[in-house]
Amino acid sequence: MLLKNLLFLLLLLSLPGCSGVKTPSDFLYKEIRTDSFTIASWQKINAPQNNTYKIYIEGDGHAFNRYGRPTSDPTPLDGFMRNAAFSDPSANVIYLARPCQFVKDTVCRQEDWTTGRFSEKVLSSMAQAVRQLAEGKDIFLIGYSGGGFIAAFLAAQSPNSGPYQTKTHLKKLITIAGNLDHERWTAFHKVLPLKDSLSLYPYQKKLQKLPQTHYIGEKDKIVPPFLTSDFLGKENIILIPKANHSEGYENALRQIYSEK
Repeated sequence: MLLKNLLFLLLLLSLPGCSGVKTPSDFLYKEIRTDSFTIASWQKINAPQNNTYKIYIEGDGHAFNRYGRPTSDPTPLDGFMRNAAFSDPSANVIYLARPCQFVKDTVCRQEDWTTGRFSEKVLSSMAQAVRQLAEGKDIFLIGYSGGGFIAAFLAAQSPNSGPYQTKTHLKKLITIAGNLDHERWTAFHKVLPLKDSLSLYPYQKKLQKLPQTHYIGEKDKIVPPFLTSDFLGKENIILIPKANHSEGYENALRQIYSEK
């Protein structure tokens, strides 16, 4: 009987959407199928007639181990962004993972969370996911770390044309510890460039005209504050005293939750 129960527990843990994630009762796990990837999401849609959706986009997750080597599974080890979404009291909230996180997708390749984490394939898939989730809606795109790049890239696109179309109306772009300039970021950390990824530089001027807020941590050593301010200028940037890459953002989250 003990062996039978153990096998049942292992089966449960292997099912999509389990992954040991503690989920509030009003969030449902759903997988979004795109042309290239199946992407995990947790969704709370309490007022579908309400035209405003908040979409929280996960960071790069466990892309590299403590020795700087690529991992075989980029699923985040911490729940910072997921818990931020789960705690948002707004009516319609979606936590959107990145390709290959939480989902065992046979199409995934290591470059999809390393050198190609912002590739055409990844960005197009994220745009498709946002479109499926909130087509025709007003949206807040809220990106954490590398998810900030994804949010900014999608925000800078034309809403109804091109390969990255989302067919939504952007109410606001928000990033938390966002890595918007991966070229300078890799140079700063003296690591290999993301050679298979696109850049935000062609959209730099357009980005500056969007409604946006960027929260950056004073003590963030992973994405130092100067990288964001050098890329965007000092407007729309809020420096959080004592915050590092994933801690100290309580006041910022309260502000995000109050956005309507």
